[in-house]
Amino acid sequence: MCRHGEASQRLAVALAPGRFLRVVLQRRRRRTLAIHVHRDATVEVRVPVACPLGTVVEFVRRRRAWIMRQLEWVATYPPTRALQYTQGEHHRYIGEWVMLALRSGSPRQGQLVAGRLLLTLRGSTDPTRVKRLLEQWYRDRASEIFAERLAYWSEHPAYGGLGLPPLRLRRMSRRWGSCSSRGVITLNTGLVKRRLELIDYVVVHELCHLRVFDHSARFYALLDKVLPDWRRRHRALAHL
Repeated sequence: MCRHGEASQRLAVALAPGRFLRVVLQRRRRRTLAIHVHRDATVEVRVPVACPLGTVVEFVRRRRAWIMRQLEWVATYPPTRALQYTQGEHHRYIGEWVMLALRSGSPRQGQLVAGRLLLTLRGSTDPTRVKRLLEQWYRDRASEIFAERLAYWSEHPAYGGLGLPPLRLRRMSRRWGSCSSRGVITLNTGLVKRRLELIDYVVVHELCHLRVFDHSARFYALLDKVLPDWRRRHRALAHL
């Protein structure tokens, strides 16, 4: 059924005869069970402190198909390492990997061509300059894409004539988005690296806060009406 080592809290959950999925078990002060698939292909299961081992095993088995899909996804990632901002390096954009291509000339807007992101710089291709230009390119793309998605979703009939709220962009380390009491929506510029369906989830989430400011049952009822599969998107955004 399940082999485990108490000290390491590592489990090997039997998915089929002779086939095991190795996971890391984390017992925490929480009420729900959750699975996180990390970029290094580690599968982490977070459960309440007193959760029975059998419940954990059955939970992992029920989520088997989703776990396999996530493992296939992370296998497409280039090796994790500190970004160097040099020729040929891969960067994420709208959920895809694009290769950085640097060339000399008059500085101009970056161009996406056949899976390559072309950045033109005058003189040196010093990584500091490349990073600054790349971050500006991300911010410009985020401004365009977020504004378009916000305009699209704000017209959903469930909002009852909400109108288009003010949008701000900001680099944030712990949040994908926020909604102020004044009705201003702020989105993390780093969100532009995620798939479009995940960007839409964050946009819809914040728009719902314009109608219901807290996370009450009314809020989730509205979220269900606008985006019925928001839970799947939420998990995907949290895990990768």
